[in-house]
Amino acid sequence: MRASQQRRTLADPVNLGVILCALGAVGGNGVHLLENSADPYDPTAVRARMGVVFNQQMVQTGFEQLADWARQHDVPVADTFAAATLDDQATRYPPSWVLLMGNERRGASLDREGQAG
Repeated sequence: MRASQQRRTLADPVNLGVILCALGAVGGNGVHLLENSADPYDPTAVRARMGVVFNQQMVQTGFEQLADWARQHDVPVADTFAAATLDDQATRYPPSWVLLMGNERRGASLDREGQAG
């Protein structure tokens, strides 16, 4: 696995489909969808991600389970956060990692800020 993307309670299936399409374009192959996320098989999500519909592994999980999995498999987690000071363009990412992203409206959950490693 090269890069895995995870969304917290992503509401819009079209947004999820576009993200999955972009993930496939950069060689990513896994998605962790937390509770109450949009349905990845909603027709609008499938249409938005076009040909990558069958090329990605998807796991429905909770945040704590994702964090445990990442620790057990020594997979670093990068979190998106509006107030972050780290330049993502200057960061060297390992071959396998997870990108943790927040909801379209609320962004990253403040109670989980800093829990990504």
